[in-house]
Amino acid sequence: MSKKEGETMAAKKRGRKSKYESCVKPRLYEIEKWSRDGCTEAEMCVRLGVSETSFNDYKTKFPELTESLKEGKAVADYRVEDALYKRAVGFSYVEDIYITEKMDSEERDEYVSDKMELFDLENPNATQEQRWAYMNSLPKVKKVLDRSVVKTVAPDTTAAIFWLKNRNPSHWRDKQNIEHTGEIKAVNPYENLTEEELRRLAYGNDNTS
Repeated sequence: MSKKEGETMAAKKRGRKSKYESCVKPRLYEIEKWSRDGCTEAEMCVRLGVSETSFNDYKTKFPELTESLKEGKAVADYRVEDALYKRAVGFSYVEDIYITEKMDSEERDEYVSDKMELFDLENPNATQEQRWAYMNSLPKVKKVLDRSVVKTVAPDTTAAIFWLKNRNPSHWRDKQNIEHTGEIKAVNPYENLTEEELRRLAYGNDNTS
């Protein structure tokens, strides 16, 4: 190889666009989820379409990637607790309504290219017929946000009871009384409370005692 050819190859390598911006950064939320679900980094690389060497390099260069990996491992318990609390007191959420539109030729070509690159990475021994079959199965339409709707979920009494038991077990646990006959009888301190009273308790306004 001549010196000029070597310089040309080096220049091309330096000018090559990092796949972090296109393949990794837009999927940080998914990476966090995969980490939470116990997915290995090698498996993540296959899903993202990047090499393990590049992935390790990205972890050094981009703190948000490392943070997503760490957050995924620590977030499971917190999210379960948060979900239980929301079910206990009720909550509102925004639901996005999507419509489908046909991709233009440029969008379609880029979409197919990305999908085929990932397919080839996951299926290195695929035949040309299998590649064509997969390519033809890819959708020609895209989802586009049409509008957002605010929806409300009412408080759930069962979740409220469970939350109260764990939040203040000394006051809200099921108590047991021993009758003169020797029979052990469970006493539920909120079995006679109305649903509205339970809701107030879940919100922290305890005026029932």
